[in-house]
Amino acid sequence: YGTHSLFVADVSEAAHLSNAPSLTYQYYFDNIKPKPPVTREKKKKGYICKICGYFHEGGELPEDFICPICKHGADEFEQIGD
Repeated sequence: YGTHSLFVADVSEAAHLSNAPSLTYQYYFDNIKPKPPVTREKKKKGYICKICGYFHEGGELPEDFICPICKHGADEFEQIGD
């Protein structure tokens, strides 16, 4: 699976070890992964991907837009500029 590992197992016993949140993708993106630097001038109008920092310059971002760098959808973009 490229950059991921897949472990397949039968669970024979379990124990509750901690109340700390699990390391899910969402937790990683919200709390661990460094935020991409905003490299565009604030005067330019557009949308920036919160995941990889890709900047889409222009008006409205289509709802079905997919980031050409990280392949995340329009919901991961933040509007910047006017």
